[in-house]
Amino acid sequence: MRRLALILATLGASVAGAPAAQAAAPIMPLSDVHAGMHCTALSVIHGTTISSFDADVIDVVDGLGLDGPAILVRVSGPAVDGTGIGPGFSGSPIYCDDSHGVSRNIGAIAFGLGDYGNKLSLATPIQAVIGEPVTPPARMRTLSRRESASIRRLATPLTVSGLTPLLAQRLTAAARAQGVPVYASPAGPLGSFPRQQLRPGASVAAGLASGNLGFSAIGTVTYTDGNAVWAFGHPLDAAGRRALLMQDAYVYTVVNNPNGDLGTTYKLAAAGHDLGTVTGDSLNAITGLVGALPPITELTIRAADLDTGKVEHTRAKVPDEIALGPPSGISPLGIVASTALADAGVRVLQSDPLRETATMCVRVAVDGHARVLRFCNRYVGDGSFFGNGGLLAASDLDSATALLDSVQFPGFRVRSLSASLDLRRGLAQTFMTGASARRKVAAGHRLGVTVRTLMRGERRRFTFKLNVPRHLRPGRYRLTLTGPGPDGTGGGGGGLAALLAALLGGPEGAGGGPPGPSELGPASFADLASQFARMGKYDGLAATFTRARRRHPPHRRLPALVERAYRNSALRIGGRVTIRLRVTRP
Repeated sequence: MRRLALILATLGASVAGAPAAQAAAPIMPLSDVHAGMHCTALSVIHGTTISSFDADVIDVVDGLGLDGPAILVRVSGPAVDGTGIGPGFSGSPIYCDDSHGVSRNIGAIAFGLGDYGNKLSLATPIQAVIGEPVTPPARMRTLSRRESASIRRLATPLTVSGLTPLLAQRLTAAARAQGVPVYASPAGPLGSFPRQQLRPGASVAAGLASGNLGFSAIGTVTYTDGNAVWAFGHPLDAAGRRALLMQDAYVYTVVNNPNGDLGTTYKLAAAGHDLGTVTGDSLNAITGLVGALPPITELTIRAADLDTGKVEHTRAKVPDEIALGPPSGISPLGIVASTALADAGVRVLQSDPLRETATMCVRVAVDGHARVLRFCNRYVGDGSFFGNGGLLAASDLDSATALLDSVQFPGFRVRSLSASLDLRRGLAQTFMTGASARRKVAAGHRLGVTVRTLMRGERRRFTFKLNVPRHLRPGRYRLTLTGPGPDGTGGGGGGLAALLAALLGGPEGAGGGPPGPSELGPASFADLASQFARMGKYDGLAATFTRARRRHPPHRRLPALVERAYRNSALRIGGRVTIRLRVTRP
């Protein structure tokens, strides 16, 4: 049979006491599937009601770079005539009658072909779907480099719900620019919806978070056997062993886009209740168990508007996959925490000003350790989008979660992560124009220093005591005070697009990200605590004492540095000034 010229586009998952799953149904081996069979497919079109539509078998084709043969089908019927099929339909089971009139499951809708109207699909045979183990071994085959190059172009969309419209719009646009499909969805139907039984045709989500924000890949249940569930008909990341949330989902509508090669029809949906654990992510399906949830990290974000006193809280449950590798290279916490922080900043200010000052403190509790990991930083934007204070804080939080992902010692589990973000409109920054001090001071004594500053016409003075190093030899010195300017000057961290690239796997980084293959992460909790604390950056004045006369030999002209000379809690002081003075014996 002549090979089809295919433009594959995934139809799988979208960004975004439990009921028992349904018992196993009869299946049909691929050898019994043939062209001309008139079959029925099941999927949710609106809400949680499972609808049916026709799926006619055109032929059985070879895998074309996939993991085996596939079933080529054409869908029709009132449920799909107006839209066709797209992301969210992945996993929709297809039932055909055998020679005895018994309805049997032949496979799962999994891939689209980019046809106008989105009516053609490749289905993964049911034997391939249920051949994937419910709980894969810790080490198993993943996609080859060639398969990855093909499949990842069909990247399973991520559905994010509960974001502010402003951040949702920017996130989807930036993700699109990086080639990462992301859909923004409302948080959930008003009044919620009843917990659903995961049965063939029902909507199911592989959840990266639940709570005020939802991050999920949404598709359809293909097959169940007791509390075991198979879904999607293709991989999420093909990462093997997983520990994600398994959730039910609510479908608002099917968004129509007939131009499958330019963008496709998809289900606008949101994840709902936590029902169990997604335990496997294999080439032909994701798998899971209804019942116990995976290990959970409690995420709490507090954002405060210092100008109005308004405070917002965001809380989410995030599955902890760090102990598994993490399998996809970045843990759910690494994706969710930074996005939640950026969203909280926009939400509390009800805006996203370019000139913005932020202070963030991060605390992480780890199982088995009383010591809490922590750091605090202040961020002063540079007046461009690259230097927005809240975004700079989110980038630092991304780096912090990347450090957690890189841990090398066993038994590591993050119990909770909390981040407190204080925001103020404008730049809390001033610059030194001059300084004064007594002309004579004894080594080892304290020197009173006054610095004069100017920012946008406002002149201020700051006075502080500076500890003069005891080891200074008597003589004339230049005391130089230096302070940092705004963060992000000259391009900063690359803005939202670069942050999303780091979070969602785009080609550019934002300065965070886990260590590379040649780098080892923390080998002990003490090492981790030390590295975590070093993420806190001092942004005050530093002082340098340098011998004023050049006749002294070079080793006697080496400067003496006081790294932490003075820091003002309200304003960052930048610039460079020099005072001439004489140091005497102690």
